[in-house]
Amino acid sequence: MFCTFAVAPKGALLAMRQAVEAKGAVVVAQAAFGPRELRGKTGAFGPAAFGRELALRTSIEATPSVPVEQVTVPW
Repeated sequence: MFCTFAVAPKGALLAMRQAVEAKGAVVVAQAAFGPRELRGKTGAFGPAAFGRELALRTSIEATPSVPVEQVTVPW
């Protein structure tokens, strides 16, 4: 799971994680990306690296079947 932010993600990732885990999902990775990362100035870690790492950690065969539904995170 990931979120983007303009100033600071604050508790967004934690709230998202708790909401999806409450529905039975398993979160295998999480990250927050701000203006610096989204402009391509990522250093060692950014959205593309997160996607590659996530792909390495998961596969269709290894991921448990979890019904997908929309989860609304209360702010």
